[in-house]
Amino acid sequence: MNYLLQGMESPDKIRCLLALTKINSENKIDGLMLHFVHGNGASSAAALSGVPQQKLAESIKALNIEAGYCESFYEIKQRELNTSKVV
Repeated sequence: MNYLLQGMESPDKIRCLLALTKINSENKIDGLMLHFVHGNGASSAAALSGVPQQKLAESIKALNIEAGYCESFYEIKQRELNTSKVV
């Protein structure tokens, strides 16, 4: 499932998710920023950042997986907060 939207994410959000991965190639990070922050298509972002399209696609998938874990964590936290409220 895709949790991140092309061109709709902030650099801070992408950096936060990158901290949860082993992605450390500056070129891959540039490609991810071009895709998620600036709205370039995956193939365009790959070409502009000098990363093979398949490798950037793998990084996009990895970031979406981490975003999914973060979303699940947030939903669990919200449920816990809602059930622990004292009336």
